[in-house]
Amino acid sequence: MKIYVTFLQIMLLFICPFIYGQNSVDSMIIVSRNMPDDTLKVKLLNDISLKLVSSDFDAALDYANKGKLIAQKINYVFGFAKSIDLIGTIYKDKGEYDKAIKSGKEALKIFQKLGSIQGCATSYTNLGVCYFRKGEFENAVNSHNLAISSFKEIGDKMGELKACNNLGLVYEQQRKDVEAIELYLRVLSLSKELDFTRGLESGNNNIGIIHFNRKEYRKALNYYQKSLEYSIKSGNKLGIEIRKGNIGNAYEFIGKIDSAMTYYNDGLVIAEELGDKLGIALLNMNIGNVYEKLNDYTTALKYLFKALDVFVELGDYSNISIVNFNIAHNYSRLNNYNLAIFHAEKAIQTAEQTGQRDVVANSFGTFAECYYKMGEHKRAFDYLEKKFAIEDTLRNKENSEAIAEMQTRYEVEKYRSEKLEEENKNEKLALAITKEKLEKKQYLLIFIILCGLLLFLIILFEFRSKIKASAEKQKQDKLRFKAMMEAEEKERIRIAKELHDGLGQLLSTTKLNVAGLEGEVQDEDKILVSNSMKLIDEAVTEVRNISHKMMPVALMEYGLVSAIEALASKINETKLVSFETHFEGMENRLEQSTEIALYRVIQEVINNTIKHSQAKNIYINLTKSGERLQLKITDNGKGFDTSQIEKSTGIGWKNIYSRISMINGKLNIQSQLGKGTIINIDIAY
Repeated sequence: MKIYVTFLQIMLLFICPFIYGQNSVDSMIIVSRNMPDDTLKVKLLNDISLKLVSSDFDAALDYANKGKLIAQKINYVFGFAKSIDLIGTIYKDKGEYDKAIKSGKEALKIFQKLGSIQGCATSYTNLGVCYFRKGEFENAVNSHNLAISSFKEIGDKMGELKACNNLGLVYEQQRKDVEAIELYLRVLSLSKELDFTRGLESGNNNIGIIHFNRKEYRKALNYYQKSLEYSIKSGNKLGIEIRKGNIGNAYEFIGKIDSAMTYYNDGLVIAEELGDKLGIALLNMNIGNVYEKLNDYTTALKYLFKALDVFVELGDYSNISIVNFNIAHNYSRLNNYNLAIFHAEKAIQTAEQTGQRDVVANSFGTFAECYYKMGEHKRAFDYLEKKFAIEDTLRNKENSEAIAEMQTRYEVEKYRSEKLEEENKNEKLALAITKEKLEKKQYLLIFIILCGLLLFLIILFEFRSKIKASAEKQKQDKLRFKAMMEAEEKERIRIAKELHDGLGQLLSTTKLNVAGLEGEVQDEDKILVSNSMKLIDEAVTEVRNISHKMMPVALMEYGLVSAIEALASKINETKLVSFETHFEGMENRLEQSTEIALYRVIQEVINNTIKHSQAKNIYINLTKSGERLQLKITDNGKGFDTSQIEKSTGIGWKNIYSRISMINGKLNIQSQLGKGTIINIDIAY
């Protein structure tokens, strides 16, 4: 007898549907870079992680860990717990259940101390999923029941929906169809009420699984395909992977092998893309089963061993026993009886630990087949008897369970009928009492609502007035600063021009006059004339330097790029600091006010770096793309504590922030002691 494995072992803990697209996630990531390390940033990083779970496990884990570190740094306990719980969710979806359980328990302890019912409910849900996937069904049932109770207590219908779905999967695996169907119907009801696509996706999938277990494969296929449509609609890659695998199962048992292989391979591509280890293992095993049906036992073994390696890594003992049996079965078909017996023994070892009596029975069947072909008929007969004995026990157990289930259904329906009749009587009496009370309270409630509405409008008016006044003040302050900066730059330009054209020209004329005296003075006075010429040259140089510092000629005549290159050249001449530049998209000049503001910011930052950072390398990257201008200044100096910027009494940083604000830019500073500094400036140009 051959054993097949479907995707019944996969539990989909669906997350809330995205309310933002990928563009929004990108925007959130950009916003997070410009935020200080506070509680709001922790929440944003966790939100980014949650939105990446279904598309990029590694990126999701990275952002969750960033949130955890910041929460720990600022002592934000609730945010720290949320980040840990989210890390557990990511490990769960990757199939690393031991890590997921460890994180889930750690988060649960913190939520319990904080008295957060919502946090506890989420942790119970994730733990229940992990226990289910490890085959620890009792722990899974307890965790999901605690989750359902918690979600109901706080009126969280979405959370209740998830927990019902997951508990239904546990009951389904335990062959408790009545309980499972009740929970799935609740899932579909809540999903329609909440207009929740993921719930309809999961509910249809699970109903399909029940039909599959009943060997109603065409009905199962119908529900799987409905579920796949919802998965595609919601963009749920993990859901698409699972549906493809289940559809492949249905086609395989209907007998459409080519269709089954197509869906299995499609699912495997997605599983490998997501790093879903459990999905990779199950799909490899099912592909191996298909190759066995095609009598290609060597290729079948190739895929089965891939599956076995992953199941061992996951510690998934239920599937380890099944895949070992399947390997044994293929070796038997290849007449390699020693390896067949070896893997059948491995299958029995794990199956006895997990209570998989059917696997034990079928492994005994493999022993019987191998020993018979090897000519050991007595041993073959003994193992065949053992196989039949277990199968008889299983059949009796199934019959007893079926009778018990029918009795349970009868008792449940009888209880419901009696309870419903009693509730109807009580409801009529309660309605009469409630109607009288409502009539008395109605006028009072209307009066309270009107008073509350009036108070709300007054508060709203005051709040909007304050916001408007604050916005107007900020606007005026910005305009005044801009006017002041423009006046200052104009004055710099005027003074620089006067120094260069006026005083510089005068000194040049003076030099000519003094030079004319060289042939007319006595020998003893020629030294005085020579010294005067040197002093005039030094004065001309000093005037030129002062003029260029006030307003570089390169900036005014050739633009920002030339000015930055000239500044870098002067600094590199000192051989104390290596100053590198890179420009992209800067073929055309910017507005003069923008060029001046950015140049002043660069001057201020470079001066600070040279004076304080002890940097050996400075790097500037200026990029213009479309309507965005980005400036990045990096050094390898000793760094500094960015929180000290707000406490600074100097005007350097204030001028930098003000100039960037004046040209509609955003400034982000990243620095740590001993790790250098990165300054990013982003301008909507």
